[in-house]
Amino acid sequence: MLKKFLLLFVLLFLLTNCGINVNDNSKLHDTDPPLMLTAKMPIIHNTVAFAGGRGMAIKRDGSVWLWGSQDKDNYYGDNIENITTPMKIMDQAVSVSMSISLQLVVCQDGTLWSWGGNQWGEIGDGTYESKSYPVKIMDGVLIAQAGSGNGLALKQNGILYYWGARTYDDIRKSEFSSPIPEKILDQVVYYTSSGGHLLAIREDNSLWGWGKNDNGALGLGHQFEVPVMKPEKLRDNVHYALINYLNSFLLDRSGTLWGAGYNAYGETGTGLADWWVTDYAQVLGKVVAFDTSGSFHSVAITSDGKLWTWGRNNSGQLGNGDSPDETNIPICIMEQVDKVFTTNDFSAAIKADGTLWVWGQSVSGIIEKEFEDFSVPNLITTDVYSVYLSVDSMLILKNDGTLWSCGANSVGQLGDGTFEDRSQPVLVMENVRLPE
Repeated sequence: MLKKFLLLFVLLFLLTNCGINVNDNSKLHDTDPPLMLTAKMPIIHNTVAFAGGRGMAIKRDGSVWLWGSQDKDNYYGDNIENITTPMKIMDQAVSVSMSISLQLVVCQDGTLWSWGGNQWGEIGDGTYESKSYPVKIMDGVLIAQAGSGNGLALKQNGILYYWGARTYDDIRKSEFSSPIPEKILDQVVYYTSSGGHLLAIREDNSLWGWGKNDNGALGLGHQFEVPVMKPEKLRDNVHYALINYLNSFLLDRSGTLWGAGYNAYGETGTGLADWWVTDYAQVLGKVVAFDTSGSFHSVAITSDGKLWTWGRNNSGQLGNGDSPDETNIPICIMEQVDKVFTTNDFSAAIKADGTLWVWGQSVSGIIEKEFEDFSVPNLITTDVYSVYLSVDSMLILKNDGTLWSCGANSVGQLGDGTFEDRSQPVLVMENVRLPE
């Protein structure tokens, strides 16, 4: 009984500390004048990528540097020895993306280059043969994304292309793959993909979706086993969207966040008790940023700088002190937050003063175990611009262009010239271009 009382007390304290009356849901679905997000969501050219035990970064001079895991199915150059120190591989780049099997680079002239494993045609060169050096895929590209057995590219003319595995369910069914980029949708200004399904926003702010929907993540009002094979219009007046394998979240032009999909642990944050939320339901008002990369939890920042989390909390990933084990409504855990990031079962936030804070039990294997409680935010370092998370390691990009790493290093993924795990951030390289 005492334990339950203490857990309830912690929850009430967190809610009260962030200005929430637990009996007043209007604070979660704000009735004050909404934000007016009239500008288009900017395209972010990622200058750092981190996945599959390898990293890639663009320096200020446009050169691309690679380090980390090399294996028989995905390696760069003429051998498969792991690269422990960043190695220059290309010039004149503006953005990079990578997954377990694929690397993509967009250059200043709009050309898209690709290499890696190619079992599903994910390189996009018309073959199923792996490539150990970059090959040109197409011209006129604005931004590209490497996925799990597939790739996507948005051209400067607003046409979205897709190639590779395309069952939206099980990429092992290679008969449903295409090694040649195919036009999917036009008038696109933004897209998001996470293996199972895809969302795209068009010039008129309409949201379109297609792919797997057995968890109701497309928000179509049902959860049919058969994938939606062509883009279908879902909503109007959408400003931004993000998805994970089980859920979709959209931000409308009033700043209201909406969620749909799997909800067994409250992942949608909608306050609904249903295991599946098949119609988009309201999560939170006055949202300016959010991330849905966690397996069963998500995070959002409101216009007042408050950070909210919801979903599963079995590893302290909500940052509220392990109480409760899960929540289906957003809980405020921090203030004065500028950026937020999340992965499987831990999260990170950058405050307005540039300090980096992390939480979640898997963090204990990444940073020095000097903190008593990883279920609440812990200060790591200062002057941070962005972070890039994996299951057991992390890259930290600082405002001065230095790139740092910490965590597991079994395949050289930290890029510090060793295979030694690091419990404190170590310098990887300097003069890295900040995303813009």
